[in-house]
Amino acid sequence: MANIKIKNKENCCGCSACVDACSKQCIHMIEDKEGFSYPIIDEKMCIDCGRCVACCPFQNDAKLKNKLDDDISYAFVSNDIELIKSSSSSGAFWVIVENFVTRNKENFCVFGAAFEGIDVKHICAEDVKSATRLKKSKYVQSNTVGIYKSVRSKLEEGKAVLFSGTPCQVAALKAYLFKPYTNLLTVDIVCHGVPSQKTFSDYLNELSTKYSDEVSAVSFRGKNDFYTDKPNSRTVDVTFNKGNTINFDIVHCEYLYGFHTGLYMRPSCYYCKYASSNRPGDITLADYWGIEKKYPELQSNKGVSLVRFNTEKGRSYLEALKSSGIALETSYNFACKENHQLSYPSIPSSKRTDFIKMRRKGVTVTEAVNICKSRDGFAKKVIHKLESLNYNYKIKKLTKHKVQ
Repeated sequence: MANIKIKNKENCCGCSACVDACSKQCIHMIEDKEGFSYPIIDEKMCIDCGRCVACCPFQNDAKLKNKLDDDISYAFVSNDIELIKSSSSSGAFWVIVENFVTRNKENFCVFGAAFEGIDVKHICAEDVKSATRLKKSKYVQSNTVGIYKSVRSKLEEGKAVLFSGTPCQVAALKAYLFKPYTNLLTVDIVCHGVPSQKTFSDYLNELSTKYSDEVSAVSFRGKNDFYTDKPNSRTVDVTFNKGNTINFDIVHCEYLYGFHTGLYMRPSCYYCKYASSNRPGDITLADYWGIEKKYPELQSNKGVSLVRFNTEKGRSYLEALKSSGIALETSYNFACKENHQLSYPSIPSSKRTDFIKMRRKGVTVTEAVNICKSRDGFAKKVIHKLESLNYNYKIKKLTKHKVQ
């Protein structure tokens, strides 16, 4: 059997399941110049067992998706205003976590992405307080090396496990485990794509230099203007060591601008095999953009969760949502209209190649983004819409695109 070899970067999502699967520990994730990690194999140690290929979510995607059996999705809004304010959307994830904990009492653990300083890593939370670290968006690819082994270990111990992550990470876990577990619940998020930890860290270091104070914490999707008529959902709170916190919006934060315009996502994100209606998780969660067109009383910028149940196991959590807030039925096709990652991957910026070339020459993230922004005629349209508080801009679907 052959081992895993990455010839084209768009064919590797960086999930690192192959590393955990290798019994000889001969696979290591090595960063490229953009900061994205790819598996490198020590051929001398490899025994060609094929486990690395068998657990690759990009080579086995057809077997790892759940086919939808209906056209129903839900718009969820929590009854708890504080929960909405502390969540990226409306707290659906946390309601599911709390119900999962209640069902399994002390015999549970929750896996998901968390900040450790300014680094994003998947962690195992075995109490409710630790699990709060998994709330909210992290616009960075999380480090998952070793996490699949940990999940399997907890499952084999008899623990009830909730695993949340991007769809490729959820698919990677399912492939790694090789068999279904009744004590496993998986939640995939509708993912816009992931920048590298390197790009994120470099940008924060640039902010540290600019403000003469080291960045100590970051929180995306802050809701500082929650009680205004049209709050800005595309913001980030940056906290510095001396205690000062600055809220940046997409117009004034180069990192957010680059993220939302597809400037520096992982190459595979532009070819994502899970940006479709068939999802790998038991439950799919997202922001419900555009919901006000069907239910005018709901405002997506304040936080409305989109929930899709892909399996009966996932559907068993519907009553928990209904008892914790409003859960309104919509068609799945309607949900896809302004959530294009449910239908097709993110589109790369036309200036992505320019950005990469500048970064390789030592240009800072801030400078490179601003140069790309000034060259990009589309940028002015984006900024104009954002400044007029219309944040749900659309990008026309492209049938062909090339990523360097």
